[in-house]
Amino acid sequence: MGEQFELNIQEGDVIVLGTDGLFDNLFPKQITSLLDTVLPSSSELDQHSMEKVASCIAHTAHKAAKGTKTKTPFALAAQEAGYEYLGGKMDDITVITSLVTATEK
Repeated sequence: MGEQFELNIQEGDVIVLGTDGLFDNLFPKQITSLLDTVLPSSSELDQHSMEKVASCIAHTAHKAAKGTKTKTPFALAAQEAGYEYLGGKMDDITVITSLVTATEK
């Protein structure tokens, strides 16, 4: 089931949307770190940089999903539920990144 949020956003913000395959395999801090590493300065953000960071996030999540010793959100939830589990969870991974821009008047 989908979730709905209301957020205050401003020009230059980057929004990351993803399927459970993303969020089962990467922690939010890992995604933020990738944004900080891959994206250029805010004055240089464009469609190409959004595509590049989405691809990087998806690739990193896929790598984590294939890992057998990776600490992932899915593994942490499984352990909290009493299972001995370590590693990622193979699943479809979709990532959409959007750049908030001002409307033209």
